[in-house]
Amino acid sequence: MKMVLTLLSLVTFIQLNAAPRDARECVVRNGLPNFYFKCNNKKTVKVAYFGGSITAQPGWRVQSLDLFRKQFPQTVFEEIYAPIGGTDSLLGAFRLKRDVTAHKPDLVFVEFAANDGGRGSQTNSIEGIVRNLWNALPECDICFVYTVFGEEPQKALENGKTTEVVAAYEKVADHYGIPSIHMGVEAAKLAKEGKLIWKSAAGSMQFVAGKELNELAGMRVDAKGRIPFAPDGVHPYLDTGHKLYTQAIARSLPKIEAVGDKQSSHTVLPVPLGKFVGDVDFFDVGTVVKPGQWEKLEDLEKHFPGREDLRLFVPSVWRGTPGASMSFRFSGCSLMIYVAAGPGTGMMEVRIDGNSKKYRVFDSWSGVWRLRPFLLLKNHDPQIPVSVTITALGDMLDKRDYMARINRERQFDANPAAFAPNDLYLCGILIEEGRLLP
Repeated sequence: MKMVLTLLSLVTFIQLNAAPRDARECVVRNGLPNFYFKCNNKKTVKVAYFGGSITAQPGWRVQSLDLFRKQFPQTVFEEIYAPIGGTDSLLGAFRLKRDVTAHKPDLVFVEFAANDGGRGSQTNSIEGIVRNLWNALPECDICFVYTVFGEEPQKALENGKTTEVVAAYEKVADHYGIPSIHMGVEAAKLAKEGKLIWKSAAGSMQFVAGKELNELAGMRVDAKGRIPFAPDGVHPYLDTGHKLYTQAIARSLPKIEAVGDKQSSHTVLPVPLGKFVGDVDFFDVGTVVKPGQWEKLEDLEKHFPGREDLRLFVPSVWRGTPGASMSFRFSGCSLMIYVAAGPGTGMMEVRIDGNSKKYRVFDSWSGVWRLRPFLLLKNHDPQIPVSVTITALGDMLDKRDYMARINRERQFDANPAAFAPNDLYLCGILIEEGRLLP
């Protein structure tokens, strides 16, 4: 979870505090009528899973899609895979158009509350996701899903309360009639009863095949008969924590389906709750970098093994050694860039209309490669063009010290040569309500 909090330095646009609410596993609201109509009448239905690392795991995402396939065997369900680990709803709002809307989903599960939880609510980005999705696809349905993500939220849920960030999501859900499922309510109930332990290394576990633990057949238990939820308290085991999440969905879907399948359209939206992230376009770095200074990486699996986010969500990755720079002009309200953060990265300088600022790309979590966003400009007058120059710096960092802060200095010691470069990997340019200029 510390990794999640470091990425939340993206900064929110507007903080809207919401008092914790009584935790409810399912709030039906207006249901998912368009989705169920399509399930009953279309040959192919697309379901998008939009969130962070918990959604990226092959757990509730895979298991819930299987539920739909069993309920509607005559329908072909296609998955739109759109999670990026360690990222929040602000980045979600920025990448919605390219990663979700472009694939024309019929249902979108939104799971960002866990990663939003460290810095209060991000109501403007949550609302931006809703409004921009429905402006583009008015017949697409949305469902908010919540996971459990740390000791304080776990204790709150055991006491029947949500966190402030979940309450903020619920405020948006109330306003737009979006159904929500808190997948952790039952797990919290079991934890309070002493039947589940949130954080467990599992080790030697047994399987319970009966109904001893609240009808949770097939769950592993420890020597004390408790279900091990997750190795780190956050990312569930596939056969325990994720199974509990899926069971919450299975209990909730019939209630949501009962609203009916009479088609409706979200062409007329209610007055917004406040300022929200507007339409965002994604631009390939290859349109502005200078060949010679920058090298386009052709084999991303070779450079970033196992990193689906760096292969699926960016069209190209460009590497520059210290001194390499790129410049571009744009108009728009906000500017964000994608970089790849990893062992061989360092610092970058960003100069915006003559004002420069240094950013450290490498951080304590850069022992492995990941996609990392940087919000460089916000709330700008879109009528005023902006000039931007981004430069790779050769500043020396004590990378071992950063790794030691999270007790991972062994990663550095095992291969210090991998940490020696201070290169910059540029992956994308995202502009809110604007465009690149000649």
